Amino acid sequence: MGLRSVHEKQEKVMAEKRQVVLIVDDEQVNREILRHVLSEDFDILEAENGKIALDMLKDHAQEISMIILDLIMPVMDGIGFLEMYHANPQWENIPVLVATAHNDSEIGRKCFELGAWDFIGKPYNLPLLKLRISSAYARTQLGLMKSLQEAYDQLVYSNQHDPLTGLPNRQKFMKDCRDMFAQHPDEKFVMVRFDVENFRLINSMFSMESGNAFLRYVSFLLNELGSKREQFCYAHFHADVFVVCCECKH
Repeated sequence: MGLRSVHEKQEKVMAEKRQVVLIVDDEQVNREILRHVLSEDFDILEAENGKIALDMLKDHAQEISMIILDLIMPVMDGIGFLEMYHANPQWENIPVLVATAHNDSEIGRKCFELGAWDFIGKPYNLPLLKLRISSAYARTQLGLMKSLQEAYDQLVYSNQHDPLTGLPNRQKFMKDCRDMFAQHPDEKFVMVRFDVENFRLINSMFSMESGNAFLRYVSFLLNELGSKREQFCYAHFHADVFVVCCECKH
């Protein structure tokens, strides 16, 4: 599946299913204000303290797109919640906006160290509140798209390269050669296929890991050669078989 198809599928899912915001605040009036502001665009989950919020996050981590967190709460306060949130790397892409009426630089530093993304002042400034939430949500989507891009790039790379040596595989080699021939139609090229003489003896005498290390060394030499030539394609086909295609000057 191409990257465009992945993006289109993700956008379709996002369009069909609304994003979820978890509001964590012991004051019901604050939760009602946030629910009123957000319910048009998001589904809402509510928690009265950090412990309840933590249980909800464990159960609904895949659905929750954002957390708005009060700091001063009974049972488990906001800092306690952030410590548990920060300790779980699976939650690091869920943005946490800290809602507070205090402007304490030390508390702010602590929150940022524990993974908070931004702060929302109390009492709420509704236009600014919407702007902060929109900004955090946009960052989340950018992070998601970046993760999809990285996953796609890794998939493409693994499909085109040998996992042992990191060299192009047969499929990638053929494509690289076709591209090289098309770009240099008047050039003459030579193709060389070679293997390692008595390679089985290396495996049997020095262990398979030593044999793999030797193959990686051959790959290193081919990379060194390739870096010094303009028209040079090479690959690890299988076992101890390598192939090179380069310009023929003589």
